[in-house]
Amino acid sequence: MQTPQDLADVAALIASLQPMGPTMPGSGEFLANGARVYFERCQACHGATGQGNADRGVARLARQHPEYLIRQFIDVVEARRPRLSKTHAPLLRELQRTDLEGIADYLSRTRRSRGDIAP
Repeated sequence: MQTPQDLADVAALIASLQPMGPTMPGSGEFLANGARVYFERCQACHGATGQGNADRGVARLARQHPEYLIRQFIDVVEARRPRLSKTHAPLLRELQRTDLEGIADYLSRTRRSRGDIAP
């Protein structure tokens, strides 16, 4: 990648791709708590269903695999995602593993809208 536009172009391409298969939701064990925590800490930026906002550079989290999301959350807290760690780590650091599992489960069950193109 040479320029920010290159990155934006790749993100737009990836966002336009159809999912490869169905997303399997989490176990449901921590779903209610995860949804509550998501609405308290995440929905203001990522949207009620995790649809994100491409114009603002806010990632789409809807219909992601729960294991993938949990790994991303942990990588943020452990500073393996430096750009996100500064803004997101304080929001995630206080949470228990069960909270993260519940958030990931909630997001795995949300639906993408047809106009949803956020990366």
